[in-house]
Amino acid sequence: MSGQFVSPRLGQRGLRWAAGSIPYVIIELLRVAVKTRRPDLLAGGLLIGIIAGFTSDAIVTAADA
Repeated sequence: MSGQFVSPRLGQRGLRWAAGSIPYVIIELLRVAVKTRRPDLLAGGLLIGIIAGFTSDAIVTAADA
């Protein structure tokens, strides 16, 4: 027997946590890029992050249909 647990509060907490982690990751990427003097690391990291975000969104959207 399978069930589903839905909690709007828990979902909101997850979204707030994700929204708070995005600036943290970007700041860390900036720090590494400045320290190593390699702006290509920043560009590559942001590109990979954007692709991963869109891919995971597409997977979740397809699974929900």
